Amino acid sequence: MPSLLTYAAPPLVGAFIGYMTNYVAIRMLFRPLRPWTIFGLRVPLTPGVIPSRRGQLANNIGEMVGEHLLTNTDVQRAINEQGFQQELRQLIQGRVSSFLAKDLGPIETVIPERFRGHFLAGMKIMRWRFLKHLHCHLTSDPVLEKFADKVTTHIDEFLAHPLSEKISKEDQDDLVQFIENSASRLLDSDEVDNWLKEKTSAWLHGLKEEERGLNQLLPEDLTTLILKKIEEVTPEFLEKLAQLLQEPETQQKMAHGLAAAVGNFASSLGPMAALLGNFLNPDTIAEKILGYLQDKGDDIKKFLLDDQVREQTAAFLVEQANAFLTRPVGGLISKIDDSTMDQIAAGLAGQLSTLLKDPVTAQTIADIFRGELTKRQDRPLNEILTEFLGQERLESGRQWVGGELVSVIQTGGVKRMIDKLVTSLLEDKLLKAPIGPLADFLPKAIVEGIDDFLLQQVTDVLGREVPGLVDSLGFKEMVTKKVNGLDLLHLEGLLLSIMQEQFKYINLFGALLGFFIGLANLFLLRLG
Repeated sequence: MPSLLTYAAPPLVGAFIGYMTNYVAIRMLFRPLRPWTIFGLRVPLTPGVIPSRRGQLANNIGEMVGEHLLTNTDVQRAINEQGFQQELRQLIQGRVSSFLAKDLGPIETVIPERFRGHFLAGMKIMRWRFLKHLHCHLTSDPVLEKFADKVTTHIDEFLAHPLSEKISKEDQDDLVQFIENSASRLLDSDEVDNWLKEKTSAWLHGLKEEERGLNQLLPEDLTTLILKKIEEVTPEFLEKLAQLLQEPETQQKMAHGLAAAVGNFASSLGPMAALLGNFLNPDTIAEKILGYLQDKGDDIKKFLLDDQVREQTAAFLVEQANAFLTRPVGGLISKIDDSTMDQIAAGLAGQLSTLLKDPVTAQTIADIFRGELTKRQDRPLNEILTEFLGQERLESGRQWVGGELVSVIQTGGVKRMIDKLVTSLLEDKLLKAPIGPLADFLPKAIVEGIDDFLLQQVTDVLGREVPGLVDSLGFKEMVTKKVNGLDLLHLEGLLLSIMQEQFKYINLFGALLGFFIGLANLFLLRLG
């Protein structure tokens, strides 16, 4: 009777054969690595499938990667995915924040040292070209015309405002003080003294030829005031005269004066002087006059204070004064010699100079000016200037200011000043001043805008350029070349490490399949 081993042997042998067949088949994918030869003939199935078809395998893998696994559409889709965009944004924000937080020195220190000389030379060339174009632009006719029009318009706008809006109270006080100081210095100068002497002397000498009276030379209001004043002071004059006539000292002087006058008159009569001297003794005359004044003093006072006497005296004085004022001035001073006229002129000029040098004069001028400013606080400046200068002079002044400013722009001094300002700004301020952290100058919204802008630009560049770069890089050829260049043992280990688990199950499946085939053979043998 057959043993158990007799029945189990066929399935086990089939399983073993199946396992070894799959194992050999798998190994033959890689082994042998090189062709085997016997008596110069290559043994079939050597080398293994993969070593013998490595080129074709590399081409297939490269084609798969280059044309199916890494396509332009896949690249663009991957770039626009939210996860990639988030990581790209974080990367950009980190780089931007790091750059903006860096404490930068002067601009020239930021430039790499090997390019610094070129940078400085470039800045000088740019400065020279900028200044050249700037000067040409500023001195061109259109710019000068626009500048002149702008100046004139600005002057008109300025003059249209009230005085109080454009010149503050403090500035007005300073202006008044300036006028007072200037007037004081001017009136105290030797030039004014000499001018007064020349003008006074010329005026007085010129009066000798004057045929008009003082009433025609002087203002009418002044002559009327003089005559009215004479009429007003006549009663006071008569009252003073009455008081003087009652004073003993005055009476003595009048008595002796009148006696001396009588004596002088008698002496002038010649031979009759001796005869009259016996009757007209000066002492006797003086005594008689003094006695009369003492006895009749009150009557004389009453007479002088009488209203009718006052009126008649006032009318007489006014009539005489009016007659004096109507007489030709040349006739009044024609008999005065030139030396006397010079003395009078010098004295009059000295009096005027003393009056002008008095600090009160300069202060009065300043007060008058202050009063005029106060009355015109709410009036436009152009009306005030028109009142002082006239419309033609004001218009001429506006045109003159515009023309002068245009001329100033064209002068070499302004050009040199602009050159110095630009050079100083560029070399001292811009190039040598530390920049510091850029984050200190940029608001948060701008920084966020920079991040968004860079993200959009990088995304656009990647989406637009990466597909072309993928094509230009030749991933298919690169993968093919890489696979062809791999060591066969390394390639074997790489594939086995990936498929080792699957190969194990293939071997087990072969063993099971051989086992079942052995059972089937055993069953068939038993039936036969």
